Amino acid sequence: MSPTPILDELIANAWPAQIDVEHEGWRFRWNSGVSRRANSVLAVGSDEHVPELVAEAEAFYRRRGCPPRFQVSTASAPDRLAEYLASRGYIPEAQTLVEWAATDEVIERTGAGSWEICATDRPTDEWFDAYWAMESSRGRSAADAPIYREVLLRPPAPARFLAASDDHQVHSVGQTVIDRGFAGVQCVATHPAKRRLGAAFSVLHHLAVEGSARGAHAMYLAVMADNVGATRMYERAGFVVDHEYRYFSAR
Repeated sequence: MSPTPILDELIANAWPAQIDVEHEGWRFRWNSGVSRRANSVLAVGSDEHVPELVAEAEAFYRRRGCPPRFQVSTASAPDRLAEYLASRGYIPEAQTLVEWAATDEVIERTGAGSWEICATDRPTDEWFDAYWAMESSRGRSAADAPIYREVLLRPPAPARFLAASDDHQVHSVGQTVIDRGFAGVQCVATHPAKRRLGAAFSVLHHLAVEGSARGAHAMYLAVMADNVGATRMYERAGFVVDHEYRYFSAR
């Protein structure tokens, strides 16, 4: 059975913002401009108050000097929201697939591999340095690093951080967040020189093992639709698409 009703909420909880304010079920999130997800409105519910809530959200972001942005999910957003935002000049971007799998199936389909594995409750210096070396190549600034480490990587639910190494050098990392029987997968990154060698698959396997040990019967993740390498890897691991979302950003 598809877990659609809860996934958007779990994804939001796993990537916390400095400010997260609820208005009529919508979550207005602000995080100093760092990351789309943590600087967007998660819009959920019916069409009843769409114009009023959009206006409130626009004022919320204007007060913080940040352009308004809405995360519009095919699973939980009001039916008319995308059309209403488009009529106001908002542009959809960053199509993202929300996928899930049974934890036991992921364990079965992936392999432990021969990598050295380190699992911790917090990101170690080695974990974060490896993650940031890969994340910063996407245009992140040095000023963003503390916000990632002290805010985004500290969800309220228990988390585990996995690192795959050889010769004591970290080559692939990932994080899982355990919440209400689900293990969320995020921050999976592999050094370019070590891709297609099984490091990320090994990390995924151990994330599933960690989740299973903590009672997670299913796993979920959000992946950019155009990230072909990642989507293929997750498909091999047993993940299937549940729904998708896009961000609608002001021009």
